[in-house]
Amino acid sequence: MKRKGILVVGLLVFVVGVYYLLGGFAPLEIEMSTCEDFRLTGLYYQGTPQDEALGDTFRSVEGLISNHAGSFLHTIYEVEPAGKLDTMRVFVGTVLPSHEEGFEWMSVSCREAIVATIRAHRFVMPSPLSVKAQIQSFADEQGLELSGVFIDRLQGASEVSVWAPLAIEE
Repeated sequence: MKRKGILVVGLLVFVVGVYYLLGGFAPLEIEMSTCEDFRLTGLYYQGTPQDEALGDTFRSVEGLISNHAGSFLHTIYEVEPAGKLDTMRVFVGTVLPSHEEGFEWMSVSCREAIVATIRAHRFVMPSPLSVKAQIQSFADEQGLELSGVFIDRLQGASEVSVWAPLAIEE
């Protein structure tokens, strides 16, 4: 019985250690930033998360990015799926100096934004809903109004920044 307890404790220490090394305990960094309008070139995808067309959409935009050094993948989920069979709508794009043939164009107004930066392996990153809730909480504490658009900027395999532009008063 004693050996089982030691084994369980050892396994637990191992799992927590791996979680820590992957960045699972890393705090979400939230700050204010000035910004320019996001003018994105990319593709829309509408369907289920399991559809091969979603992967094709990402691969097409990643091919576009590979031809433009310094470009990052951006995603804007207009409808996020709650499950594997739910319909989603997402724009997958990047910021380019000019429009590319065969791709769509999207512009998001931005003067100031709340930016949440996540530095962790994708397996231990917080859920999108958790990140949005923390951004909304920050906005509420500061008395700021969000535009309702959240732009995920994938800066690397283990770094994502979520840009939440503030509502622009006209």
